[in-house]
Amino acid sequence: MKLEKAYHILDVTADDDIHIVKHRYHRLMSRHHPDLVQTAHPEMQKKHIEKAQLINDAYTTIRESFSNGTGSGRKNGPGKNNGSGNVFSKKGHWKAPVNEHAPCERDVFISGGEYKGHKLDRYLAASGKYFWNPDAEEFDMLLYSLNLAAGRLLDQIEHMNDFEYNESFSGQRSRYQLDIFHLLSRIFIDPLWCLRKISAPYPAAHEIYRFRARISFQELPLKGGAFADKTGRSLSKSSWASILEEGMRLYPASLKDNRLYVKTKNSRIPGYLSFEDDRLYVLLIPLMREKKVKIKMEIQSAEHAERAQFPDVCVDLFIYIKDPVSDTKDDSVYMKKLNDRLQRKLREYESYIQ
Repeated sequence: MKLEKAYHILDVTADDDIHIVKHRYHRLMSRHHPDLVQTAHPEMQKKHIEKAQLINDAYTTIRESFSNGTGSGRKNGPGKNNGSGNVFSKKGHWKAPVNEHAPCERDVFISGGEYKGHKLDRYLAASGKYFWNPDAEEFDMLLYSLNLAAGRLLDQIEHMNDFEYNESFSGQRSRYQLDIFHLLSRIFIDPLWCLRKISAPYPAAHEIYRFRARISFQELPLKGGAFADKTGRSLSKSSWASILEEGMRLYPASLKDNRLYVKTKNSRIPGYLSFEDDRLYVLLIPLMREKKVKIKMEIQSAEHAERAQFPDVCVDLFIYIKDPVSDTKDDSVYMKKLNDRLQRKLREYESYIQ
């Protein structure tokens, strides 16, 4: 078996050490070993036997590569696949600032490309403690990178505790991975630096940025009747149609579940903002949470279609940078808080699997 195929089967990279490879091998075998997977269907049992043989062959190929020096640390080799396409590692220096305070490295991917005549979904361009650079790294590749890094941190905890993975545990692991993903996004994204890269100031003389969003309406009231009228009843489509009008000002109500809820002057909350540019979720929400910006919202249009459940309300957002001169993060304090939260989450996960 070729080494590239072996990496693909075990879902590892050329830079993973033998302990990670061994851990992935045991995890896959727990899913496909014929003695561990009981099924009444002969065809399914045959597929598990064939898959187990492939896993064994892949593990043998990679283990032998470590023995003859062609495995870990190769300059060119297959990168992370994670089951969704071919990836080729072509690592080098990356065009982005380095976050020296980051607790781990992450892989930087570029979509597309070719290797030996084969089209690639993405290839590994670099690895390091790089901040996200919107000019060089596509947003979906960033999300993939952060999710991959989060998964590897959990893999390390499982490996150190000799944890035997099983499918019934996947749901709880996914929840921990999502929490770590959000923390890593705050560690590897400098929202103000990125905001200046994706948009020009409006107007040019000031640090004011303009973006477009729509209101995602809530059908049911929140606790305390936030989406209701004074009687506690849910506001209907016709009610919102008469309340929300073009030119009307909206105000920030709360930040919850990575969503910015908005309210009217009378404190009625129709819902939260859905940004037309997905990148704004990881840029504007953290800036507002850290109180680095002020926000002005004005309804640009409010269309009330006959068959629509709620009006289509388009909102203009004007983002004011509070202090353009001293907007740099205090890395030692800010990153320490995030790193402490990350370590607590990892310790919590370790306690859970023990």
